[in-house]
Amino acid sequence: MSRRIAAAITSATLAAGLSIGLAACGGSVSKAPAPAPATKSPAAAKPAAPKATHAPAPLSGPIGTTYVVTGTDDSGNATKYQVTLVQWLPNATGADEFNTAPTGDHLAGAEFRITGVSGNSTDDANNDAQVNGANSQVYQPGLESLASGTNFNNGDFNVAPGVTQVGFVSFEVPNGTSVATVQWSADGFMGSSAPGTWTV
Repeated sequence: MSRRIAAAITSATLAAGLSIGLAACGGSVSKAPAPAPATKSPAAAKPAAPKATHAPAPLSGPIGTTYVVTGTDDSGNATKYQVTLVQWLPNATGADEFNTAPTGDHLAGAEFRITGVSGNSTDDANNDAQVNGANSQVYQPGLESLASGTNFNNGDFNVAPGVTQVGFVSFEVPNGTSVATVQWSADGFMGSSAPGTWTV
């Protein structure tokens, strides 16, 4: 499937007014503007201070940060959805005796919330997520079912505007290794677009 993908970050925890432009398969990555602060009455209003110049905002944030992913479907129609890392389980439990980590590894789980914004967004969360260990190694999804919740529909999600789906992606992490970040890339980390990153 050929798609052009770009992601934009929205997070109340990052500084307002920052933006970054990157070339990514003809798309761009930018920070969405923060909501305008409540205005004071005219008598109490002070002159606006000049805007400070800041370095570009990274595409990273804590658990709960929401990224907006834009692209196209198989018919070339524009799509957009939001993805949020809801929680990170550094030590997850498999759904049953058949869903366990290999010897020397343990299961970890990332719970994602995906909400459609425009178009019909369909993809595989198992292709879009990965984790980075504190040892600088990358770990792909392990595909085990977790006791905490489903893996969407075997990884597949399908969201129309206003529709939300929640699911877990499992990872096999070597014992003694901690995970530093969880990442999401709607091109399966095969393109040039920067992934959304959560620090865990």
